[in-house]
Amino acid sequence: MNPKISIILPNYNNEKYLKEAIESVLNQTYTNFELIIVDDASTDGSLKIIRAFDDKRIKVITSEVNRHVAYASNLGIKYASGEYIAKIDSDDIWENQKLEKQIEFMENHKEYGGCFTKVNIIDEKSEDANIKYKVIFDLFEKAKNQSQKEWLRFFLSEGNCLCNSSSLIRKCIFEKIDGFFNLAYVGAEDYELWVRTVIRYPIYVLDERLVRYRWEEDSENKISGLTKEKVYAAINLQMMLKSYIFDYMTDEEFVKYFKEDFINENSKTTQEIECEKAQCLLKCTGEEVNFLGLQRFDQILRNPEMLDILEKNMNFALPDFYKNLRVRNFGIPKEVEEKEAYIKRLEEEIMNSRNTIHNLEMQIEMKNNEMTESENKWETLIDSYELSNSWKITKPLRVAGSFIKKKSKK
Repeated sequence: MNPKISIILPNYNNEKYLKEAIESVLNQTYTNFELIIVDDASTDGSLKIIRAFDDKRIKVITSEVNRHVAYASNLGIKYASGEYIAKIDSDDIWENQKLEKQIEFMENHKEYGGCFTKVNIIDEKSEDANIKYKVIFDLFEKAKNQSQKEWLRFFLSEGNCLCNSSSLIRKCIFEKIDGFFNLAYVGAEDYELWVRTVIRYPIYVLDERLVRYRWEEDSENKISGLTKEKVYAAINLQMMLKSYIFDYMTDEEFVKYFKEDFINENSKTTQEIECEKAQCLLKCTGEEVNFLGLQRFDQILRNPEMLDILEKNMNFALPDFYKNLRVRNFGIPKEVEEKEAYIKRLEEEIMNSRNTIHNLEMQIEMKNNEMTESENKWETLIDSYELSNSWKITKPLRVAGSFIKKKSKK
């Protein structure tokens, strides 16, 4: 009998947390699953840790070349035999009832393409870090149940807030959304997949914290870690996805999800829809990335017939377009500057927290020293008292007193 769920766990050089991640899968209350671990050419002790597990549900795939998480995940899905695909990063942890609660929901709600959960944040010591990394916690807290239209508008205007390690997706939908993870989007491969999923299917978020998502200050495994290079990568990936998001949709789907933003509510021809897409990219992607709409207009205006459609049906005038060129810019330098300032603020907060912890540790050490000093004083006092003449003289009386007490108890 085939397993109901195929769990994909890609790993690269994550021996520090790998055992904990695997154990959290094997400890699930729902047991009809296979765990496909794809080791992406690790050079540490990862394979030794993996092979130490003796569980027939585990399948191990090893790669001779490191191709990163999107490729490794797709390789695992290729060998999956379950009806559902679940994903867990090699440094995250599942709560024991994670799969049980998700599969129960999905089996009772066939209309949904995927199910996600709320998360808790943990640090490098596997300790609760919801407050320590509040920005990350607040990001995932934005995940809520909403319509496909609302999700797409969120993805377009803000970005991703769904935790990859919380996902449970029907395997059958991959054929209908043009495949698995996109290799060009490493670091946002899940974001790109959720966009394609939500265009075709509704998704559901269980209001339970069934995943512990690990965050480290200087992690190389989380692409969203706080370095300038990763900020650049995040911005580039978001720009790529937002620029292509309407290309993933049919004209009918675009009308369904974005008609309320149309310049002309009666737009229906292919040419008119293309013009509306350009207008939407000007309005819906956020002030910093309106240039995506300008790029779309660049393509449209290469066709002389499109200018007539814009002017007649879209209340469009070339002087207005040129005005947009003058008042808008790509915004990326400003966004990077803001991100760098944000990183600096977080680093300062972390330093302040470390100083606070250090001060508390110093206070504890001082108290311990005071207690030790006090104990030594008492011991010295007792020793001096026992050596005193009065203590020696009264010894017979104390012995007699003890004898009388014993007699009285009998």
